[in-house]
Amino acid sequence: MTTRADPTSKRARSRSRGGICFETDGPDGRRRVTIREDADPSDVDHIMSREPDARSFDDELPKGPIPGTGELGDDCGEDVPMFCRDEGCGHTTTVGSTCRRSRCPRCWQSWAFHRAKKWIGKLEGLRSKRPKTAKGGPFFHHVTVSMADIGLRFDSEDALGRGFDVVKSLLQKVFVDTGLIVYHPWRIAKEHRGDVMGHSSGDGELTWKDVLELAESEGRSWEGIVEEYLVYAPHFHAIVLSDTVSGVVTESIEAETGIVVHRITPGDSNVSIYGIEELAKVTAYCLSHAGLMESESGYRVAMRGFGELHNYGAPMWAEQKGVEALRDISYQVLGVDFQRPTCDAPAPEDREGSEPGGCGCDHHHPDPRSTGPTPAPLSSSSSSGAGSGSVSRSPTSSDPSPVVADGGDPDGRSATSSSSGECCGSPLLPIWKAPEYLDDAEWVESIGEDAEGQLRGAYDEWTSKGKPRPEDVPDPEVVDGGPSD
Repeated sequence: MTTRADPTSKRARSRSRGGICFETDGPDGRRRVTIREDADPSDVDHIMSREPDARSFDDELPKGPIPGTGELGDDCGEDVPMFCRDEGCGHTTTVGSTCRRSRCPRCWQSWAFHRAKKWIGKLEGLRSKRPKTAKGGPFFHHVTVSMADIGLRFDSEDALGRGFDVVKSLLQKVFVDTGLIVYHPWRIAKEHRGDVMGHSSGDGELTWKDVLELAESEGRSWEGIVEEYLVYAPHFHAIVLSDTVSGVVTESIEAETGIVVHRITPGDSNVSIYGIEELAKVTAYCLSHAGLMESESGYRVAMRGFGELHNYGAPMWAEQKGVEALRDISYQVLGVDFQRPTCDAPAPEDREGSEPGGCGCDHHHPDPRSTGPTPAPLSSSSSSGAGSGSVSRSPTSSDPSPVVADGGDPDGRSATSSSSGECCGSPLLPIWKAPEYLDDAEWVESIGEDAEGQLRGAYDEWTSKGKPRPEDVPDPEVVDGGPSD
C-alpha cells in the first residue's frame, strides 16, 4: 500500500503544485515566489511570482553556530607518543591529540581539513573524468547565492532543506548541474569586516580567521561574538564544476526573486578557481565558518553535494592530491600548519647528505609560523627497560599538535620546529606502530639502547592506559547535510 504525504503538512505545502515556494520582502513589499520543478530551468515561466495570500510563511533559514565556537573537549591536546622510523635514529617524542569536532575551539581546523579533503578529491576526480571541452573545460567555479536582506521565509519545518532546493534550482538555471553547496548563516558586520572572500569589504579589518581566534585565544562565548561582530545574512557558497556560469541569467534571477547569484573571480581575472590549490583554499574557507545544525548525535555541517558529485566516490589519487594542496594552504586559510610532523632530533653523523650548519635531510620542514609546538622530548632519566620512557609535557605549548592519523600519516598541526643545525627530518610514526619496528632486531640494534629503552617505555605506558589504536576509534559522526534529492 502506498502512503501519501499529508497535504496539510508544512513540508507538503512548501512544495505544492510542483514548485518550491517562498516569500521575500522586496522594495515593493511582500511577494510570493515559486520555482517550478516541472518546468525546464531555461523556460520563461520557470520562476513565477505573485501577491501573497493568507498562507503564512514564517520559517527563516536557521541561525546555527559556526566551527570553533563551542567548548574544549576533555582530552583535546592529550599527548600522543610518536617515534622516528629511520635506522640509526628511533627518537621518541609527543604531539597532541584532537577530538576533531567541529565546534571545538582547538580542533575545528582539523575537522575542516578532513571534511575538505573528501570534497576536493571528489571534485578533482570528477573533473578529470568528464570529457574535455574545446575551451579546456569543464572548470571549477566559486558561486555565492545570497538571500541576505530580502527576508527570505518558507512555509516548511525544513527551511534549510528548502534553501538547498532553491540554490540547486537556481544553479541549474545558470547551466550548473553538479557541485558542492555550503550554507553560511552569518556575515561579519560592516563596521568590523575587512577583505573577505566573496563579499564586499567593510570599514574594519576582521577576517573570519580573526573572528574564530576570538573564541580560541580570548575565550569569547558564541553569543558574545554574534552580538558584537556578526549579522544574520543567510547565503550559500557553491563550488561547482561546469563549462560556464551564465551572468546574463543571474541578473534576471535577481530581478524575479531578489536572490543574488554571483560568480566570484579574484581581481581582474576571468578565472574563478584556477587549479587544485585554489580549489583547496575555497573549500577550506567555506568550511571555516559554515553553519552547524544541532542534532541528536551532535552537530551537522550544513553542506550538500548535488548532481553527479553527490554519489561520486573520490579516487585515491585525487584525494591525496587534495590533501597535499590543503597542506600548502592550511596556514593561510585556517591559521594552522598541517604539514606532517618530522623528527627534529640531531641527524646521525653517518647519514648521507648531512652537512654542517644545516639539515642534511631532503624532507620538508614546516613554516616556522606554525601554531604548533616543538615536539616534547621524552625523559632521558632511564636508558632502557619497560616503563622507563615517561612522557614529558611542554610547559610552553598552549596549542599542541592535534591528531595523528592511522597509518603513520599525521594530519595535525606541525610538530616540528627545525633548528639551524643538522636534524633527522624523517616522518614520525604514531606509537601504535612501534611493535613492528621493535620486533626488527636489525632496526633495534641501529638505534641504540637509549632510543630503544625510551620507545619501549613509551609504548608500554601508552598500552597500560588502555589507549586503543585509532582504527578502533571512529571519527565523531559529522553528517554533510543529508541526502541530495
